[in-house]
Amino acid sequence: MINTKDFKTKTYLKKGNNIGSNKAWVIAMDVGYSAVKIMSKTDICSFPSFAIRRKDNTASIGDAAPTDIQYKGEDGVIWDVGEIAVGKISQSDSSNSEEMLYSRNRYTNPMFLVISRVGIALGLQGYMGENGGGKKKIVLQTGLPPAYVKADSKPLKNILKGKHEFYLKIGKETWKKYCFELEEENIWIMQQPLGSLLGATLTDEGKQTPDGKDLMNKNVLIFDGGFGTLDTFEIINRTIGSTQTFDHLGMKAILHKAVNDIYNKYDEEIAVSAMQNILSTGKIKKYDSETVSTKTIEIADIVETCSYDICMEAIKSIRTIYNNLIEYDYLLVTGGTGDAWFSTVKNYFSKMEGLNVIAANRATTIPQIFSNVRGYYLYRVTALNSKKSA
Repeated sequence: MINTKDFKTKTYLKKGNNIGSNKAWVIAMDVGYSAVKIMSKTDICSFPSFAIRRKDNTASIGDAAPTDIQYKGEDGVIWDVGEIAVGKISQSDSSNSEEMLYSRNRYTNPMFLVISRVGIALGLQGYMGENGGGKKKIVLQTGLPPAYVKADSKPLKNILKGKHEFYLKIGKETWKKYCFELEEENIWIMQQPLGSLLGATLTDEGKQTPDGKDLMNKNVLIFDGGFGTLDTFEIINRTIGSTQTFDHLGMKAILHKAVNDIYNKYDEEIAVSAMQNILSTGKIKKYDSETVSTKTIEIADIVETCSYDICMEAIKSIRTIYNNLIEYDYLLVTGGTGDAWFSTVKNYFSKMEGLNVIAANRATTIPQIFSNVRGYYLYRVTALNSKKSA
């Protein structure tokens, strides 16, 4: 039986000593539907992509958890961000609509600006604290699903560019002010799965892995299982081939199916947005109004079955589109949902001679959820250090 905690979006705040560039302070950020992932020279972080305005700007009660993140903008309004915000969603919550949280057109939602600013701030912690820091230009590398790059790059840049001024409080720390400006010319956007391909061929020092050249010269299909989408990206004869974005496959689809199955089996209606909290325990509470009692119900088996079913649907989709994968040397699995599916995918294709199923984080100990953002970061840093403009 699975541990449902493995399906929950978590906060990850870790200091590091990553390679950097003398020419700029590089931040890589992926504002996913489930989590915001960040990498810089000194930090690698992630937090759930959710924020909620604090009612009447009231102070917190009790001790702050290390993962508590609070944001205060120019208007003085305080937002709870990440896990502390997710924790406020009740089992039957309908106020945080799925359209607001998971819509592709989320750039105009004030919450998107908040979580993006928080992500950039986490990537600036070492920059703000450098000896004489704050003087390098800030370069931001991010990405979008392949099908969205053309249409969504401009609205995304419009949110990220310009001057930003706000305050951030993490855990028990005091409020810290952030004031910086991002020039549009220093905001770079690539296709998300390309980040994983680049990262799979580079060590943490930015050097090519022993088989990196071979990987780049072979036929590769990237299988990027995220929260909102499943993205595919192929390299055929050393050129970029077909890219696909399936917006009905991924963790959101798993949770949708789980919510429906829970309702059909237990007559208990659960909001998809509330599933993150439920995954922490793997249990729901069913209330009986006649006996004024509650019953605890385990749902790990439902989540496991739903995950397997959606994974099989994803495999069927790529088999249909990519000729049963007979032309590929590598199937590169990436993304948080891809990580959860990795053993299933690898086993499914285990009898395919010549097809190697590999994980995108093969060249690092950094968790799989950072594969895209790690590739963004290493690419932008090495490009700057080699004086490339691309």
